[in-house]
Amino acid sequence: MGATVVAVVAAVAAAVVSGLFESDSGGDDQARPSSAAGLTGGKAEECRGERCRTLKPAEAGCDDDAQVLRQKDQPVVLQLKYSPYCEAAWAKITSAEVGDQVVITPEGGKPARDVIATGNDNHTSMVPAEGKFRLQACAEPDDSDGSPKWRKFCVEATAADVKRTASSS
Repeated sequence: MGATVVAVVAAVAAAVVSGLFESDSGGDDQARPSSAAGLTGGKAEECRGERCRTLKPAEAGCDDDAQVLRQKDQPVVLQLKYSPYCEAAWAKITSAEVGDQVVITPEGGKPARDVIATGNDNHTSMVPAEGKFRLQACAEPDDSDGSPKWRKFCVEATAADVKRTASSS
């Protein structure tokens, strides 16, 4: 009888431990729809909305369904990007130089900023863009030598700018 008790206790413990490791610790009651199953591309990080704050889009898989809500070419390229699945946004700057910056600010929230350290492009980490969001993205020139080559400029977008896909209801 002692061996049977040990076997039952071991089986129950294994089931509990297995359940702990298989559960979604994120607390998100919304499961990823099967049509979006490939969005994370097997990435370790998964986020939605506020849980995306400070994460990089590619690392979280949020760039898989990204939309460019606004773009301006003046003289660098500034894009305000948004992931419908992740409900998060980020700003990207290209054709810029080391020291130039890109920043995204959600209305009423904390901005995310990044500086080009090498190359000629960079993007911010993500900010939440849930519900009726309003965002501003800005490109800022390096002015460390006192004479920037171009002037800061910005673009804005709201939830109304999100492109509806054929699968959206």
